[in-house]
Amino acid sequence: MSMRISRRVAAAVLGAALVAGVGVGVAAHELRPEGPSERPVARETPTPKPSPTRTKSSAPPRAPSGSSGGGSGAGTTPRPALLPLASLTVTTGGVGPLRAGMTLDEAEDSGYLERVDGPCPLRFRSPYSSALRVSADATSGRVLSFTVVGSVPRTRSGLGVGSTYAQLRDVAQPGGDVGGRAAMFVQDGSGWIGFALDAPTAELTDTSRVVLVQVSAARPALDGAGC
Repeated sequence: MSMRISRRVAAAVLGAALVAGVGVGVAAHELRPEGPSERPVARETPTPKPSPTRTKSSAPPRAPSGSSGGGSGAGTTPRPALLPLASLTVTTGGVGPLRAGMTLDEAEDSGYLERVDGPCPLRFRSPYSSALRVSADATSGRVLSFTVVGSVPRTRSGLGVGSTYAQLRDVAQPGGDVGGRAAMFVQDGSGWIGFALDAPTAELTDTSRVVLVQVSAARPALDGAGC
């Protein structure tokens, strides 16, 4: 009898032990950290963003070579501004920017003169032609002299057509008579100014007046030649 009781107690103890072991195993499994899943995980591939398209800036068209953009032709050299007739100055051998001995091309390029056909290869443009004449040689291609027949232009000291012998005699040297008129001259190096008065030398008075002025690179002929 006692032996049966002992076996039942042992069986009960064993059963309790088995139950307790299962619970410990389950609890241990729940507290264990999860390892990485062995099943492969599908990752989302990012969609590439389209690169911004660069727009080429259109450069403005270039102006043709030689064009100034101001309407003047290519290679055209603008002429300097012309002085008014009264602002020109008579000097030994020249009038304003014009010089005796300059070439015909230089004279034409000055803007004051123009080429013409006939015995005179050059003549003054208007309004300068009302008071000035030019004598030029087509063979040598050079200007010989300039003649003033108007009241302007004048020298720096104000001498010119209309000046009196009294104003001139202390400045210019007497040069005899040319064509029945008293001639007086001013020389500076190779440049000359000649003054023709309205009376011969023997009849000059203080009120005798200059009727013609001529400039050249040699002693002026004071013949009024030119166009």
